[in-house]
Amino acid sequence: LQHTGGLPGYLSMVTMLPDARTGVAVLTNAESGEAFGAITYALLDRLLGADPPDYVTLYARQRAAGRAALDSAARAARAARDSASGPSL
Repeated sequence: LQHTGGLPGYLSMVTMLPDARTGVAVLTNAESGEAFGAITYALLDRLLGADPPDYVTLYARQRAAGRAALDSAARAARAARDSASGPSL
């Protein structure tokens, strides 16, 4: 079971594993969920006896791929725009 919440500047994640009788609560003063995700999943892996991957690197790669996709879409939109067109008003 997992629940997240937050306000500007604050994010939290509470994760409970009832069958394992364990849980993790992570409170951050961050704007993105990458920190609390990495912390939560690394702790859960350790609590369950698994060797955690490097979540910080995984999240950084995911963010970089997302930004690259957005940049590519923006370039494609600019290239498809009629350079002779003007505002519609």
